[in-house]
Amino acid sequence: MTEKLWRRVVRKKWVQNSTVFIVIACLLFSYFGAAVQAKASDATDIQGHWAQNQISAWIDKDFVKGYEDGSFKPDSPITRAEFIVLVNRAFGFTAQSAISFRDVPSSSWAYVDIAKAVHAGYITGYEDGTIGVNLPISRQEAAVIVSRLLKLNTTHTEGNAVIADAAELNSWSKDAINAVVAAKIMQGYSSDHKFKPTAFITRAEAVVTLDRAAGAQAQAHVVAYDQAGTYGPIEGVETVNQNVAVNAPRVTLRNMVINGDLLLGEGIGSGDAFLENVKVTGKVTIRGGGENSIHFNNSVLVDVVIDKQSGTGVVRIVSEGVTTVALVIVNSPATIKNSSASGFGFGNVNVSSALPAGSKVTLQGSFDTVNVSSIQAQVDLPEGSINTMNVRSAAAGTSINLSQGITVNSLVLDAVVTILGKGTIVAATINIPGSTFENPPSSTATPEPTTTRSSSSGKGSSSSGAKHPPTASDVSISGAVAVGQTLMGIYTYTDPYGNAENGTTYQWYRSDDAQLTNHTKIAGATSLTYVLQNEDAGKYISFEVTPKNATAPTTGLAAESAATTVVVKAPAAPVAKNVSINGVTTEGQMLTGSYTYEDANGDAENGTTYQWYRSDDAQLTNHTKIAGATSLTYVLQNEDVGKYISFEVTPKNATAPTTGLAA
Repeated sequence: MTEKLWRRVVRKKWVQNSTVFIVIACLLFSYFGAAVQAKASDATDIQGHWAQNQISAWIDKDFVKGYEDGSFKPDSPITRAEFIVLVNRAFGFTAQSAISFRDVPSSSWAYVDIAKAVHAGYITGYEDGTIGVNLPISRQEAAVIVSRLLKLNTTHTEGNAVIADAAELNSWSKDAINAVVAAKIMQGYSSDHKFKPTAFITRAEAVVTLDRAAGAQAQAHVVAYDQAGTYGPIEGVETVNQNVAVNAPRVTLRNMVINGDLLLGEGIGSGDAFLENVKVTGKVTIRGGGENSIHFNNSVLVDVVIDKQSGTGVVRIVSEGVTTVALVIVNSPATIKNSSASGFGFGNVNVSSALPAGSKVTLQGSFDTVNVSSIQAQVDLPEGSINTMNVRSAAAGTSINLSQGITVNSLVLDAVVTILGKGTIVAATINIPGSTFENPPSSTATPEPTTTRSSSSGKGSSSSGAKHPPTASDVSISGAVAVGQTLMGIYTYTDPYGNAENGTTYQWYRSDDAQLTNHTKIAGATSLTYVLQNEDAGKYISFEVTPKNATAPTTGLAAESAATTVVVKAPAAPVAKNVSINGVTTEGQMLTGSYTYEDANGDAENGTTYQWYRSDDAQLTNHTKIAGATSLTYVLQNEDVGKYISFEVTPKNATAPTTGLAA
């Protein structure tokens, strides 16, 4: 909207004043190429290519797609517009600036992305007023863009030490090329060590370059704790709106809210780490630690993934106090001890199919649900209890050792396993015969056998055997848990007779807590994906799948995922409203810009910028920036007499998305 124009005629000299337009732009997303493929395996010409891994990952992320004929054309050049699209996706740029390039009309598919690039400050046009939207981009141009994106130091670089054609670099790109080579983002060709600055960058090179650049930026935005010590306030709570990495033993994090992921890295070695009164809204990944333990005390965690490198030993994790952990996924040998108060601790444990065969997992304490999907695993329970234990069909050959005093209330077997020990199994559902028990269950349930009779009279022959329906296992949810984002249900379909899946149904649920105690069906949410709505904010979401096939028995038991993290409002850029100007419009007088800052996520204002403009008319059709006029106030100069003055504010905060539209 446009503020009302106001004008004041004063004694000698006067200026006219208006505020600037508030521009609202639609964010449109376009794909380069005639894109049709849905996953990396569909690309026919990247198999064995040197950039296959990065291209596959970008296809799977939906950052890039191929062509209608199934090819990706990794060695073909890429245009400047296409490169800009990739940059915006990789770096998450959304804010836009007004643009007027002669070769980018507002109807162009690239218009929005060019506007984002200009606002982000990594691209400029040519002297003739164009931006070369359809021109192939050269390697030196790509190097300059990457240097700007990462704000690399271009004053003291030594990248030319490994560039055979350093003497041929252009003066305008030399420093940027040296910087990206020094940062190991780009490099010379292995055949002759030449950078070839004027050569067109290929689609494969573009993906790899931007993948490295985005990775470098992400690493720069990780809060790292690399020295032993205690971090966090003695009193109160510190909020960290970034990912966090711990890479040293004897580190304690206390009184923190981490709005991101937490990595307990390899640098911990076989040492220990402690979380005391810490809440992590993202994923916790454990790649370090040993038998001395990773301790979670009075902490709230959602997903914990144990994923140590093979051969680095067993890690022990312990919950204490009133810690709650919704789900633990075990991908490497581990000991999991639940020492928390009753009703707290590790809720669900998935011994996943990624666990190497023959690995040992030890569970100590009380657990609600334990799912075992690893082949030939050894699961030991020396103490405690399990409410429900599901042994999935993929867990064939697994042994489960229940020490005396252990109680498993419900055991469901979809695979042939060995149950050792004197522990008590209250009830067992045996869907696949053949398992052995050292101490038989108190009660068992098996599907009723069926009998088939011949059509001849008097001499019937019969065969009997249990018929087992299909199963859904390893049910989980992927996707960003924010309003407007799409969640996808993931599961493994298994049928003991090899019957194809047919007619499987889905249902999404909404709940007030992570335990899903009052979860209710979301009306109409019956597909494999679900777009989070405004009413989901502050709630927890779960996904249920009921497996089916076309051969009796057709329908298996419904299986439900664990809850997501709490749904947050869609990340929104801050907004400046009610923009106006106060003051007397006379030469030498001070004008003051006024506006209202709003942020839908409640993020505090931080770094907002200002700009004053001068124009010949009230429509501001030719308004130009006033050099140096970048504060909240402006003193009118002699050259402003007879002109129109406007004030622009670009609201910012410190939390992504950081920058709103200029108003």
